[in-house]
Amino acid sequence: MALNPYLKVFSANGYYDAVTPFFQTILNFESMPLVDSHAQANLTVRNYPSGHMIYLDNDSRTAMKADLAQFYQSTRPELVEKAHLNRSRGVRRFSRTPY
Repeated sequence: MALNPYLKVFSANGYYDAVTPFFQTILNFESMPLVDSHAQANLTVRNYPSGHMIYLDNDSRTAMKADLAQFYQSTRPELVEKAHLNRSRGVRRFSRTPY
């Protein structure tokens, strides 16, 4: 992020994650030597009531999908509008998820 201040990072954490320390992501983000305050604002942390694999819990997966859609929309909104990436063009064929 020191080389690219426009880089955005999204971190999804589960409250019941038994694999990784819960607050370690926040500690890592706070200890990053970022000179530019704009780069610090590009760090996003979201927590969900699930385990390590957030996408296995239906409610957490739905919330994470909404958060990721908002995150993607915030990256380069002018390009999203031009490419029409905010609209789904088809049905997911190989997915067994209920959304």
